[in-house]
Amino acid sequence: MIDSKTDKSNNSNTSNISNENTNLDDENSISLLFPKIMVLLRKKIQKKLNKTDLLWDQWIVLSQVSRHEGTNQKNIAKISLKNEASLTRTINFLEKRNLVKRELSKKDKREFLIYLTDDGRKTVEECEKIMNNVQKEIDGIFQPDDLAAFHKLLIELFKGLE
Repeated sequence: MIDSKTDKSNNSNTSNISNENTNLDDENSISLLFPKIMVLLRKKIQKKLNKTDLLWDQWIVLSQVSRHEGTNQKNIAKISLKNEASLTRTINFLEKRNLVKRELSKKDKREFLIYLTDDGRKTVEECEKIMNNVQKEIDGIFQPDDLAAFHKLLIELFKGLE
């Protein structure tokens, strides 16, 4: 359980974390904290993304298209951890907004490759500024050494759950 206290010897916030975190009845168990953190993070990001008229899930897909331009929808779905039907709906929306375009693959006439449009590139730039500001806010919560250790642990957890 997390018991936040102020350490009077150095006036810094400390957390005493015990092995009770494996207790699913505990409100501070990892399995309950992660969804709560995700909801708070999504709310924060969505509020800032509202000026771009994109939803969080649409931004995730647009971001992955930006990073992997010219790949097919199946790969974008895998990278963004979305099912293919959901991804198709999102790509359709982004295409209607003229943010992405589909081009028939020259190698396989059954697949479409996804690319950003000029409007898509501008939107990605705008969203990346927003996301960088959110990242700075999150980074500011932690001391640099703690942030590096936390990041390493998150990567280990992600790989372990894949």
